[in-house]
Amino acid sequence: MNEQSPKQASSKLLLPILSAALLISLIFGIVSFKLYFNTQKKIRDLESQSSPNSQLPDEREIKNIMEKAGRHLVLPTGSPQLITVSNVEQLQRDSSFFTNAKNGHKLLIYTNKVIIYDPDMDKIVDIAFISTPASPSAIPSVNTPPAPTVTP
Repeated sequence: MNEQSPKQASSKLLLPILSAALLISLIFGIVSFKLYFNTQKKIRDLESQSSPNSQLPDEREIKNIMEKAGRHLVLPTGSPQLITVSNVEQLQRDSSFFTNAKNGHKLLIYTNKVIIYDPDMDKIVDIAFISTPASPSAIPSVNTPPAPTVTP
């Protein structure tokens, strides 16, 4: 008869249990490592995406656009907020003011007026008067009285 001592039996059981625990720990570590780095990559991607609020124009760009648009009409006093249209489909769904807008057009946002300017064609696309202080969240709710399109 081949009887094993209790010590030998427990050591034979201990080896598979430790191996399983080590394997589970290793798999958990690899999955955690992968999830961490995927999350970090997503965060970097989101931070690097250009959006109107995350990439502010510099003073030279604002002055340049104001100078070009100012050739076509008298601009309000003060410095406008400048936003580049990047998701025209969403804006067009939210407000009819953006019907003629295209991606790449510039919005000059003053306290009482929003101007859509096309820098490629050097034209004013549309003008709207607003009754609330200018802010990016107020743009889709622009009141749009009929305004002529001014061309050079």
